[in-house]
Amino acid sequence: MASLPQTQTSILDRLSDDILQHILDLAMARDSPYYIDYPGAGADRNTDKKAETSTCKDILKSSTGATDPHFTGCKGDTPLHHRTPQPVHRCDWIAINSTSRRIRAFGKISFFSIKTFAMHVELPARLQRRDPKAIIGMMPHDQALALSYIRDIIIVNPRQSTPTTFLALPRILAAFPCLQRCTLLFGHNCCREHQWGVVHNVEWITAAFALGGPVPLQMQEHMAGLGMPKDFRLDEAMGHRPCLQNSSWQDHRILMERHVYPILKIKSELLRAKEEKDLLALSQVVPQI
Repeated sequence: MASLPQTQTSILDRLSDDILQHILDLAMARDSPYYIDYPGAGADRNTDKKAETSTCKDILKSSTGATDPHFTGCKGDTPLHHRTPQPVHRCDWIAINSTSRRIRAFGKISFFSIKTFAMHVELPARLQRRDPKAIIGMMPHDQALALSYIRDIIIVNPRQSTPTTFLALPRILAAFPCLQRCTLLFGHNCCREHQWGVVHNVEWITAAFALGGPVPLQMQEHMAGLGMPKDFRLDEAMGHRPCLQNSSWQDHRILMERHVYPILKIKSELLRAKEEKDLLALSQVVPQI
């Protein structure tokens, strides 16, 4: 969405709020997530026209057996695809901030509510604390809008080896009042070493997210017992981190069943017992006349 000429802006300004919001929703919709923690450029696809055979094709797996029709191959250790590159998301943000006040107001709502945002697990807490540096290049009032309107997020590389990550998840996600879906991207290291330093390999996030799917029913039930709404959509995806042992779906399932699910079950049972005890105590209170 490029910056609009003044004549087009005035036409849009005459539309009703509902129609304008719908148009901006369509304009902000993209087929890739926006890595809001690090709005880097991603791979230079102009120089990556010829895909090379690489292990990343074998590593990119879906737990459901699904494939990504937009996946085109690999260049070194970077997966390639025909999905929206990161600069387009940044251009969307620039475009809606370069128009009239009314379009800017509705455009920001569309930007945050329509897009999928990839982030580290620490970002929601930083937004809640109103950390002015939580999101690079975004003013505090815009960060407050992000917290209020974001509906779909990807948590990049949660610590799958510790139950603490999952015990804290309902509280972390509660920071977003409109959130409808969260995808846990396991086994992913967003940074890779390059001859010029550390490069944030955002293409892995997009490629892995496209192959994501719902968490097992057992996981969904445990999280509901910890306070997550039963109708909340919790998904999972698998990235690539060569130094991580549990970076395959089989290893991931074994780790979760042995070390995470038992703790989540105990915690959910304790919470349920506490709720029942509190309800019983409340029912025994004698009302004062």
